[in-house]
Amino acid sequence: MSGYVIVGNGVAGTSAAEEIRKQDTEGSIDFFSIEDMPFYYRIRLTEVMAGDVQEDTIVATNLKWYKDQSKKVTVVEVFPRLLPRQLDAKGASRLQAMLEDMGFRFCLGAKTTSIEVENAADKVTLDDGTSLSADLVLVSAGVRPNLELARQMNLDLDKGIKVNEFMNFIN
Repeated sequence: MSGYVIVGNGVAGTSAAEEIRKQDTEGSIDFFSIEDMPFYYRIRLTEVMAGDVQEDTIVATNLKWYKDQSKKVTVVEVFPRLLPRQLDAKGASRLQAMLEDMGFRFCLGAKTTSIEVENAADKVTLDDGTSLSADLVLVSAGVRPNLELARQMNLDLDKGIKVNEFMNFIN
């Protein structure tokens, strides 16, 4: 009986386990992850971008709610485009246009230098000196792979662990 070790329980890890199980019904599969819950599907944005799913099926709150609440949403993104790890430039541009049609504004290629509270209203200052007022500040740090173990094992890395066509790591 073979044993398999999968680091990370995201899409790649779960897909690898499914494929392993198809090939080897007896082998043990061990997952190592910092997640404290089993795999769950992240945003279905790629399906919307491909046109397979309507955008309103993934929107948590529809455009009418934002208009009724008189809320203005500004997204500050350090990269020059949206979701640079998930989308190519064309896809990011399409997503931005869709969100702009919903009333979102964007400050791309910008860094937040401070968040201040002034009389129950927040003020966000960007690295170029731009000041944004806000009733609510939401911080989303994004996703980056934890490559500490892979580095210790001297594995070949790029944006993650490089693998061959059989999903075996390369070192």
